[in-house]
Amino acid sequence: MLGIANKDKDKLHNFIRLVDYMTIEVLVDINFASVKTFMDEMRKERKTGLFNISINEQQMTFMPDEEEILDLIETTLKDMIEIVRGIPRFIREFKEYLKFNQGEDDWMDNIADIGKIITRSVEYIAIKSEMQEKVKVDFTVAAAYVEENYKKVR
Repeated sequence: MLGIANKDKDKLHNFIRLVDYMTIEVLVDINFASVKTFMDEMRKERKTGLFNISINEQQMTFMPDEEEILDLIETTLKDMIEIVRGIPRFIREFKEYLKFNQGEDDWMDNIADIGKIITRSVEYIAIKSEMQEKVKVDFTVAAAYVEENYKKVR
């Protein structure tokens, strides 16, 4: 019986890592679901825009401008990642039970980085690019619409 207990004890570190990796997977999935929901909201057709337009004799100005909207999206995506990064990790509570290979002094280097998993995924990169493209296209379409209708008023 003691032999079985010792074998199980030797497997505890694998179990701890498995639970932590499963937790990371769920957090990454939650982040992806949130990013997809954000993109779905951006795809919706609206009668009102995200910006105001100021027109005078010489120029037309959007407020906030395209760059500000893109920065806001970038900040929002980074904040979403920081939220999941801030959730306590299972592995930190049981670090004394983990086994490391020779030369592995820093146990934190052996933990999967949620931020890197998210930002390096093909799906995240594609959605982020689609968001940026959507903003650029919307500004182009809005500028053309205002220009065309502004000509009528002149």
